[in-house]
Amino acid sequence: MPLKAPAAPNGDGALSVVADHIAATKAVDHHPRTVDEFLTEAEIVTRYRGAITPGTLKNWRHQKSGPPWVRVGRVALYPRSELLIWEHRQRFPKP
Repeated sequence: MPLKAPAAPNGDGALSVVADHIAATKAVDHHPRTVDEFLTEAEIVTRYRGAITPGTLKNWRHQKSGPPWVRVGRVALYPRSELLIWEHRQRFPKP
């Protein structure tokens, strides 16, 4: 987008050009991102009152089953939104 220097009453159009450029190039996110909260293994154990242990979570990750997870450094984290979907799939009787 070519920039035009608008006539400035004070004779200094440079600042106006910069301001217009900044306003015109501000990023508009047409795909809003949602910030997902992540749970640790300890939070998962607490959430399920000990019915799921850290060992179970480790086995599930190794078997590629259980709730979806991501590795950040050396830590396995569980996105809350994915965990809720996984929980829904575990319900009985199936809807």
